[in-house]
Amino acid sequence: MPAYIVKATDENGWISPPIVANCQNANDATQLVRLMVSDVTKVEVKGIRTDVMQEAFGELPEGTAVFRSDWTWAENGETPRPY
Repeated sequence: MPAYIVKATDENGWISPPIVANCQNANDATQLVRLMVSDVTKVEVKGIRTDVMQEAFGELPEGTAVFRSDWTWAENGETPRPY
Protein backbone atom coordinates (compact mmCIF):
# COMPACT_ATOMS: atom_id res chain seq x y z
CA MET A 1 0.00 0.00 0.00
CA PRO A 2 1.46 3.38 -0.98
CA ALA A 3 2.02 5.88 1.80
CA TYR A 4 1.90 9.66 1.60
CA ILE A 5 2.92 12.63 3.72
CA VAL A 6 0.66 15.63 3.26
CA LYS A 7 1.29 19.31 3.94
CA ALA A 8 -1.82 21.45 4.38
CA THR A 9 -1.48 25.25 4.38
CA ASP A 10 -4.56 27.35 5.14
CA GLU A 11 -5.48 30.71 3.57
CA ASN A 12 -3.60 32.57 6.34
CA GLY A 13 -0.38 30.63 5.77
CA TRP A 14 -0.75 28.39 8.85
CA ILE A 15 0.75 24.97 8.18
CA SER A 16 -0.93 22.02 9.85
CA PRO A 17 1.06 19.29 11.52
CA PRO A 18 2.14 16.67 8.98
CA ILE A 19 -0.67 14.40 7.81
CA VAL A 20 0.12 10.78 7.05
CA ALA A 21 -2.16 8.97 4.59
CA ASN A 22 -2.27 5.32 3.58
CA CYS A 23 -4.10 5.32 0.23
CA GLN A 24 -4.00 3.62 -3.17
CA ASN A 25 -2.62 6.71 -4.91
CA ALA A 26 -1.83 10.41 -4.44
CA ASN A 27 -5.24 11.46 -5.77
CA ASP A 28 -7.01 9.34 -3.12
CA ALA A 29 -4.74 10.84 -0.45
CA THR A 30 -5.60 14.35 -1.63
CA GLN A 31 -9.33 13.63 -1.60
CA LEU A 32 -9.13 12.08 1.87
CA VAL A 33 -7.23 15.06 3.30
CA ARG A 34 -9.69 17.45 1.62
CA LEU A 35 -12.32 15.94 3.96
CA MET A 36 -10.17 16.99 6.94
CA VAL A 37 -9.35 20.60 5.97
CA SER A 38 -11.17 23.66 4.64
CA ASP A 39 -11.95 24.09 0.95
CA VAL A 40 -9.38 26.88 0.54
CA THR A 41 -6.50 24.96 2.11
CA LYS A 42 -3.53 24.21 -0.15
CA VAL A 43 -2.81 20.47 -0.06
CA GLU A 44 0.58 19.08 -1.13
CA VAL A 45 1.05 15.31 -1.29
CA LYS A 46 4.38 13.47 -1.41
CA GLY A 47 4.88 9.73 -1.60
CA ILE A 48 7.01 8.05 1.06
CA ARG A 49 8.31 4.50 1.19
CA THR A 50 6.03 2.21 3.18
CA ASP A 51 8.91 0.92 5.33
CA VAL A 52 9.92 4.49 6.19
CA MET A 53 6.33 5.37 7.09
CA GLN A 54 5.99 2.33 9.33
CA GLU A 55 9.28 3.06 11.08
CA ALA A 56 8.52 6.75 11.63
CA PHE A 57 4.75 6.74 12.13
CA GLY A 58 3.72 3.15 12.86
CA GLU A 59 0.93 1.16 11.23
CA LEU A 60 -1.88 3.07 9.58
CA PRO A 61 -4.95 1.23 8.29
CA GLU A 62 -5.56 1.31 4.54
CA GLY A 63 -7.67 4.25 3.37
CA THR A 64 -7.04 6.40 6.44
CA ALA A 65 -5.14 9.58 7.28
CA VAL A 66 -4.07 11.13 10.56
CA PHE A 67 -2.59 14.44 11.73
CA ARG A 68 0.75 13.82 13.46
CA SER A 69 0.83 16.53 16.12
CA ASP A 70 3.98 14.90 17.57
CA TRP A 71 5.82 15.89 14.37
CA THR A 72 6.43 19.31 12.80
CA TRP A 73 7.67 20.62 9.48
CA ALA A 74 11.40 21.36 9.13
CA GLU A 75 12.53 24.96 8.53
CA ASN A 76 12.49 24.46 4.77
CA GLY A 77 8.96 23.03 5.05
CA GLU A 78 9.72 20.06 2.83
CA THR A 79 10.19 17.25 5.33
CA PRO A 80 8.60 16.53 8.69
CA ARG A 81 10.62 15.83 11.84
CA PRO A 82 9.73 14.76 15.38
CA TYR A 83 9.05 17.49 17.93
